[in-house]
Amino acid sequence: MPITQFGEGTEKVDFTQSWINPQGYDDNFNDLVLQTQRLPGMDGAFDEYGISPAPGASGFVRQVYELNLRHSDFDTRLDTIRKMGAWGKKRLFYERSYTTAVTKTFFTWARINNIAFSRNQRLSADGIYQTVTITWQCSAPFWYAADTGDAPNVWGGFTWGTDTFGGGLTTDVNTPARLAYAVLGTRPCDMVFTLRGDTEAVNPLIQFEDVNYSPLWTVKYNGTLTDTDQLVVDGMALSVKLNGEDAYADCEFSKQPMWTRIPVLAAQQGRIFVGFESGSGVNITTRHYGVYT
Repeated sequence: MPITQFGEGTEKVDFTQSWINPQGYDDNFNDLVLQTQRLPGMDGAFDEYGISPAPGASGFVRQVYELNLRHSDFDTRLDTIRKMGAWGKKRLFYERSYTTAVTKTFFTWARINNIAFSRNQRLSADGIYQTVTITWQCSAPFWYAADTGDAPNVWGGFTWGTDTFGGGLTTDVNTPARLAYAVLGTRPCDMVFTLRGDTEAVNPLIQFEDVNYSPLWTVKYNGTLTDTDQLVVDGMALSVKLNGEDAYADCEFSKQPMWTRIPVLAAQQGRIFVGFESGSGVNITTRHYGVYT
């Protein structure tokens, strides 16, 4: 599971270059922070989280590389690694191979915590080999990926799935309906959805349900959407925009503060109920990242 790239555009390092050889990897994305208190005179301890899941720890990713510091490029290649410390927080990518022909790309947000060069160097005819250990800090200890099954991801422009990112769907709903919705990953994810009126839709409502039709959350817009309107409910940024303007006050949310959070479902399958009080229907586009540890 090697790290393949840090950063994008003019500020990036491609770790798949032939002079960079991955040696070892580890992270702590599955570490949880427990909070218990000993009870004097009693067995065990009081669990402050009750039956709720414990939160994750502050994350790190650590990758060891052996660098081929060719004599003619010695300083240039060292500086390529060192300069990452000046970049701040950027996307960090790794690839997981399912078969020889299928690779899936994941990313997390990270910043350089430490770049440690070994003082031991190995000499050869083509240059000097030196080991470097790079540690990134990841305040949100999760890997994100498009929920596109085993299909390779396109990560140049992040045009994943049906819209700007992630798995999801785009469909017209002319009568209230339930739509099957697949959710992969090992941690809850937040959905972003866009509604457009089909001529018009009065008081449209979106509800996410599990396979037993039990509602997990509901978002309702109090107003009328026409075919020129675009309502974007962003559960990741916690914002509501109607044609680019704030529309939070016009919505009702059944769940706070995570309006559109989808838990890890046993069957990795849920349903989206799309309804409206009157009108000809709505067009819905949904997006999300699969969240992994």
